[in-house]
Amino acid sequence: MTTSPDNPDHARANTQLLPLPDVLKPAALPYWERPRLAMLTDALAGVPVTADEGRAVAWLCQSDTDTVGRLAALIRRVRAAEPAGMVRTEAAEAIRDARFESAAEIPVTLHTVIDQAAIMSRQGQPLVPVITRPHIPTRGISSAEVSMPPGHRAKAHVHFDTDIIVTVLYGQAVTLWWDRDGQRHGQPQSAGQQLHIPRGVPHAAVNLGPVPVIALEYRSNSVFDADNVLLPDFDAQVADYAQAAARGDIWAGATGGQT
Repeated sequence: MTTSPDNPDHARANTQLLPLPDVLKPAALPYWERPRLAMLTDALAGVPVTADEGRAVAWLCQSDTDTVGRLAALIRRVRAAEPAGMVRTEAAEAIRDARFESAAEIPVTLHTVIDQAAIMSRQGQPLVPVITRPHIPTRGISSAEVSMPPGHRAKAHVHFDTDIIVTVLYGQAVTLWWDRDGQRHGQPQSAGQQLHIPRGVPHAAVNLGPVPVIALEYRSNSVFDADNVLLPDFDAQVADYAQAAARGDIWAGATGGQT
């Protein structure tokens, strides 16, 4: 079936209400996301969802218990407030217009790294948050400058509710990440390249080079580093990778693939 927005079948699929397990097949989710999905399914207690809501749930099902509860309550309120036969695309447009009007009240501002204070992130990464709440009224995005000295490696961690884009300005970094089966991969990144880390993907950054790595990091979160969960079970693999690279068993210039 074609899934273009102009296709009537596509429109019906995105407005049809179904039980959450029918929209999101638990077996298709990574193993670390399934417990929260079960919790959310219980919290909804049979309240149906649309396909779009189901996709949103997929991003949030590994969030903390409070977030799961708030999401369930929100879906319940939406179901209770919907008039019979309401066209959901019209409702979405109304919400978009309201957000646009409120956003127009926020001024344009300019910020530099030297205006901010450096911190150590939860995963042991030296960085300087630049655009982030509460200092700047940003919505759904934040940024920081990251600095990694030679030989530095971050702790394994995951951002369950945040996408990340990293642009290396100087040096070369390697991002280790783990797939749904727990298989480790290594992705090198040189100056000028941009790296996307999807939300929910466990990862850790390593600097195997002789010079510092300087990078800009953007996150789809208003508060930089707020959505950050450590994964100590993966830290031994990070150390093993760094040691293997130091021995020459791993070539840091390789791209993609399993390591």
